[in-house]
Amino acid sequence: MIKKMDKVFIIDDDPIIVYSIKRVMKEIDFSQELLEFENGKLALENLIDTKNKRQKPPDAIFLDLAMPMMNGWT
Repeated sequence: MIKKMDKVFIIDDDPIIVYSIKRVMKEIDFSQELLEFENGKLALENLIDTKNKRQKPPDAIFLDLAMPMMNGWT
């Protein structure tokens, strides 16, 4: 049995992919908190804010590598 994660980030600009990931995660009770971001810049800002507030970072990040603005390669 997989241990339930506290916080998970989904970073993807495709709403169908985000919906699919969230649906599966909820079905298997994967995470307490599931946060979604439509680009890497928003997710990075949230990670910095989390660090500055000394909060726990996400246990897992699901990242689409090919996105506009800021992608997983740069």
